[in-house]
Amino acid sequence: MIYATGLVLDELDPRTRTLMVSELNTDLANGRVFVSPWLTREGRRQWSELLRIAMHAHDATWLADTLEYNEFLRILGGDTQDLDKRVPPTAARTLAEGQFHGYYIRAVCRRALDEGFQSVAIFRAGPAAHGSRSGEDLVDSVVCATELLADLRTAVSVAPAARFLDGPNSGLSVRIPRSPTPQQGS
Repeated sequence: MIYATGLVLDELDPRTRTLMVSELNTDLANGRVFVSPWLTREGRRQWSELLRIAMHAHDATWLADTLEYNEFLRILGGDTQDLDKRVPPTAARTLAEGQFHGYYIRAVCRRALDEGFQSVAIFRAGPAAHGSRSGEDLVDSVVCATELLADLRTAVSVAPAARFLDGPNSGLSVRIPRSPTPQQGS
């Protein structure tokens, strides 16, 4: 088990990391990598490589720390009345966790399918923001791995998995089910 920005990601191992990078490479080839407007010009230039490095050997915490340490996030400037120009104080964590976790879920879906599972299980991977019990009704439910993977491959946003897991910072993630699900046509 690996802790990544407060989430315990059960399946974050070399196989999942390889699949995460594969998904990133596909997005790069198709011009579908989300590049946040919160990033500076240099941050945008380095974003994909930093994401790849985090996938290979680190986690979302490393990615957020790297964004902050290298000052790759824009700061408030000029007209602070323009809310579109504001960068929230949690931007590094939100961006790093949202993107890392989205690719992680895609990789888990691929693994599940490769291992003969039709679905992935939702579980509590960490606390919900502000101590709420967000998403408790989703815990222990299953989601079709094929559908979730397809949806995440087309969701280009700060936190692409949020809409499937009761919003951002819900503390929910997915894992390979503990017992096999029958294959279609079996």
